[in-house]
Amino acid sequence: MKRKIVKQGAATMTISLPATWIKKFNLKVGDELDIDETGNKIEISTEKAMGETKAEIDAEKLGDFTKTDLSHLYIAGYDEITINFKDKEVLRQMQERIPDCIGYEIIDQSENKVTIKSISSALEGEFDNILRKVFLILKEMADKIYESLKNKEFQRLKQIKELETINNKFTSFLLRLLNKKGYKKANRTLQAYDMIQNLERLADEYKYLCDNLADSKKPIDKTFLDILKQTNGYYNMLYEIHYKFDPEKKKLMSKTFKELNKKSNELLIKNKETILIHHLIALIEKIRNTSGSFFAIITD
Repeated sequence: MKRKIVKQGAATMTISLPATWIKKFNLKVGDELDIDETGNKIEISTEKAMGETKAEIDAEKLGDFTKTDLSHLYIAGYDEITINFKDKEVLRQMQERIPDCIGYEIIDQSENKVTIKSISSALEGEFDNILRKVFLILKEMADKIYESLKNKEFQRLKQIKELETINNKFTSFLLRLLNKKGYKKANRTLQAYDMIQNLERLADEYKYLCDNLADSKKPIDKTFLDILKQTNGYYNMLYEIHYKFDPEKKKLMSKTFKELNKKSNELLIKNKETILIHHLIALIEKIRNTSGSFFAIITD
């Protein structure tokens, strides 16, 4: 995209902003923009969110409106949602889901209508800090699950799996921010979105392990435990390389994936615990997918 410089007055030169960009962020005369200079480049950005931020829903016309539907609108970036309903179950589900949507609060409620609004604008500059929390929650889940299985403390798994709920809350908020404002490298927003979705799916796989083992009374296969420990180490490599890139560690990650993939599939062939090994294989694959999205983000 090219723009011609226009002379404005004696010493001022201007260029026009793309109409599609103005519309996308609902920019108006008098709005402030951020301008950063880097060498021969000038970057223009806005703190405003993309697109429409309000919605009014008729639950009856949609067949029903569930807490899952609210989550979808939350992630999509809506800041205010009014839901009209006849069935009180709609209100109950909204009240149940609100705590999982960072910043959402019910600000108005009547017999057949509820209005939900975001009050979290101060948190919208915390993308990087919240992303680090997601990485650390996953690390905590991984380490605690391994320790519990190693020590045969199966009941601990019921408590550990609750970390997945916290992870969901943070990953949903990050996806919401990407939909509202995009990623700091605008041309890598899709890759960032994919990476965060994979981090959310990683927590799911750790939760599934907890669900399948929480009531176990038999010892865990030693080979399974060894591969789980190595898988956790594989995840730690991803965490470390995300915050301090190392080309040698990238090579090691590729080598580690191949080794873990081979070991886990060999275990699947000879072992009766196919469900557990299935989740272990899924963990390995999702760590690989997450790293793939990250490497796409940092590739110029």
